[in-house]
Amino acid sequence: MSSDSQDLNNSRDLQRRLKKLSKSELTQLLLELHGRHEEVDAFIDLFLLRRSPAALSANLSERIQTIGQSRQFIRYGETFGYAAQLQQLLQDIDASLMEEYPLQACDILAEFITTHEKVFVRSDDSAGAISDVYREAVAMMARAIASARRRQRFPEGYWLSRFAEWRNKDACNLLLGLLASDKACFTDSELSQLAWRYERQLRQAVKKGLAPQDDYFREALAGLQGTAQAMNDPDLYAQAVKLAYPELSDFLKIELAENYLKASEPDKALACLDTPEAENPDLLKIRLQAYEQLGDRVNKREALQRLFNLEPTPEHLQALLQLAPREEREDIIDDAIQSAEQAGDGALAASLLLELQQPQRALALLQQQGAALQQYYHGDLLALAERFKEHRIGLGAILCYRALLEDILNRSYAKAYAYAADYMKELAELDAAAPDYKTAPDHGAFLAELRRAHPDKAGFWSRVDGSVLLRSV
Repeated sequence: MSSDSQDLNNSRDLQRRLKKLSKSELTQLLLELHGRHEEVDAFIDLFLLRRSPAALSANLSERIQTIGQSRQFIRYGETFGYAAQLQQLLQDIDASLMEEYPLQACDILAEFITTHEKVFVRSDDSAGAISDVYREAVAMMARAIASARRRQRFPEGYWLSRFAEWRNKDACNLLLGLLASDKACFTDSELSQLAWRYERQLRQAVKKGLAPQDDYFREALAGLQGTAQAMNDPDLYAQAVKLAYPELSDFLKIELAENYLKASEPDKALACLDTPEAENPDLLKIRLQAYEQLGDRVNKREALQRLFNLEPTPEHLQALLQLAPREEREDIIDDAIQSAEQAGDGALAASLLLELQQPQRALALLQQQGAALQQYYHGDLLALAERFKEHRIGLGAILCYRALLEDILNRSYAKAYAYAADYMKELAELDAAAPDYKTAPDHGAFLAELRRAHPDKAGFWSRVDGSVLLRSV
């Protein structure tokens, strides 16, 4: 029987037994439960108040006030538990108000969200666990607004007025997230009014010479950006950014171009990239997306060639070959091999040579690296070892695992000794296949040198001594 079926049977059995209880017995059961656990108490209280939205709101508001009133500092290790408590309160708001009383849920959620500032200043939320709960509250509020609007008609300007009231207490600008919500919080007319307000505020901030870090400036920019996203108006978004930052960084250019690409306006995306991208792969990748939307194979190939010159990865090479005429592919491959052999990153170059079905040249390149292999990113070396094993080039994989193992021991990185033992196991298995070590030391000689160079690494040797890993020493 599956666990789901078992849970269902248990639930039915519990329901059957509860139905047999008299009203006084059920009352006694609830009285016995109440007071045993804080979360159970809160659930019972909310359940009993479910027909009174005013009482429900008062109960939840009282719990929210305790959040804002507390002065206890929340250390990093405590933030996850505290976030779970906030999450539980959010779930209680959802369960008790969202379905039947969405309008009341809006006010309670606004009250919850505006506690963020006080919680933020007294917590080490480096992992973002607490902030994630507050962002979820904003998304829940968007659903509540949309639900309330579906249920009844509101007078003109009602929601803009309510939004202004909530925003007056929203020091961290979290509620601006409602603007860009895809839950239909505001009508197009309301968004247009908000856009006009925030654009006016932003122009005033710029005219006054306020810095982008100023609260008045930040609110205006975030508000205008949010309304632009909600209206799917990349021109308005670009206008907001350019008002705030006359000198656009590459990051901002990419952001503006991405917005135009989402709106299927590749020409405007390209217009954002008004500087040479020879040294910026990220800008070239955006340009490639624009050419893709335009169906411009000529410019796409030229941009892809420039990108490959900066990042000679197997993926970029394959994309380049797909665009090239058949008669040019051999020349592209020859150039790629030459570039790979001259590249400063031996692991990347070897990976590219393997992609080009040149495993022996990839091995030769790796052999030339020597101790420099230890400087490469461990993930790249692990992936390269697997590729060499796929090509049945055991020595290539051995050189990668040796570099990984020696790097750990040379740095005396005790926390990674378990990984070092795993690499030793890989080396033993590869040695069992009798590889051709060429000019490299064989397995026994390598282990003997490792013992001589690192006799004091007891945490490592204790994991391999006496095992089959050292049987050939």
